[in-house]
Amino acid sequence: MAQFRDEKPDLFYRIVARVAEGISERLRLASQRMVDVDSPAHRVGSVRVEHDSLGARELPANAYDGVQKLRAMGNFAISGVFMKNFDHMISALAYVKKAAALANRELGVLAGDKAEAFSDVLKMARTENQDAVPMTLGQEFSAYVVMISSAMRALERTAEEFHDINMGATAIGTGLNSPPGYAELVTRKLFEVSGFPLPRARNLVEATQKAGSFVQMSATIKRAAVQVSKICNDLRWMSSGPRCGLNEINLPPMQPGSSIMPGKVSPVIPEMVNQVCCQIIGYDATVSMAAEASELELCMVEPVIAYDLLRPEKTTDPRKIPR
Repeated sequence: MAQFRDEKPDLFYRIVARVAEGISERLRLASQRMVDVDSPAHRVGSVRVEHDSLGARELPANAYDGVQKLRAMGNFAISGVFMKNFDHMISALAYVKKAAALANRELGVLAGDKAEAFSDVLKMARTENQDAVPMTLGQEFSAYVVMISSAMRALERTAEEFHDINMGATAIGTGLNSPPGYAELVTRKLFEVSGFPLPRARNLVEATQKAGSFVQMSATIKRAAVQVSKICNDLRWMSSGPRCGLNEINLPPMQPGSSIMPGKVSPVIPEMVNQVCCQIIGYDATVSMAAEASELELCMVEPVIAYDLLRPEKTTDPRKIPR
């Protein structure tokens, strides 16, 4: 870093200025959220230092909230602009994470989604929240690998149903008022410009009114959400404690759980994922009801189906599913 500063001082200090600007803006937004006002009197003022089990943090002296809320705002979005609005960025981050994981695994630094790394860690299996028989933590995680892998494969298979298209079907699937040969030609042209294998539906009338593929995709996404949420539940149970719970594993501490219980560190990330999964399950119920409302030659509730299937936090494109 010192060598870079000496060799290219202009570039170095431009980078430093940009970083400092970003940090300043982040702190300003955090402070603004803490006091819930935007007046100049609150932007500049004294600060106080609060401590918790994770250390000390500065926050505005006139803020009613404490260090735990400040940590929460640091762990989660505070700008009002959500990452889910930029699906290309999410895909890019997933590819970066995937590349890093594959490289680390090939170098022997990262064991293969912990089944091998935990193969000799003995724990108690439980059924109905009662002690069952001994097992290893590696066996537990190997089950998680299968759950996630099967959900990914199911999404890929289900996505194939979306390839059939009804271009040229016009209003109800009869092709009325379209030029002769239009359906076959436009289907071929769409394949050429998109690169996707998009065959013409066998029956354009059925393809115009059907909603079954939407229901299947929604149910498959729900299946993945249920499985991921189950894993989060297990992680929360196994990390419960630290004195009177199971305390078989320790999740990375993200923020304290309470100001009056200094040893308590809440599993906020699994809990957040649980909530996302609950929302996805709710989407599935909406899609099912909307598809059931299809009558005769048209499913008039398709806009609702599209809205819930294309929510920014979900993807149905198998190319965007990190493996």
